[in-house]
This record gives sequence, structure tokens and C-alpha cells, in this order.
Amino acid sequence: MMIAGSGAGLMLSPPETTPGAVVQSCARLMEDEKHIDTAAALAREMALLPPPSAVVERLTDL
Repeated sequence: MMIAGSGAGLMLSPPETTPGAVVQSCARLMEDEKHIDTAAALAREMALLPPPSAVVERLTDL
């Protein structure tokens, strides 16, 4: 839900999840500049986050 809400992805409800709808959604994601740009921005943001191992260290120090 959050990925679709951010504009970086799409969400299909279970009744909509047909092979054809999945193919169409994938094509839309790969062709739509808005989705591409938003996904790239999200990837850059995630790259700045600490690795899971660093988070575990912090949690065990609590």
C-alpha cells in the first residue's frame, strides 16, 4: 500500500489480479516517467538508510 501511495508502484485488489492486469501494470510501471522517477527517488532515499545489521546493534544496546 505504501509503495502505491507514494506513486512508486501500483496496487491491484485480489479480484483485479489477473495475468493480463499484472502484465498491464508492469508495463505501465516501466513506461510511465512518473512511476520511474518516484521509484528512483525512493531507491535513493532507501540507500541512505543504515543497513539492518546496524539497526540490530542499536536495538541490542537498548
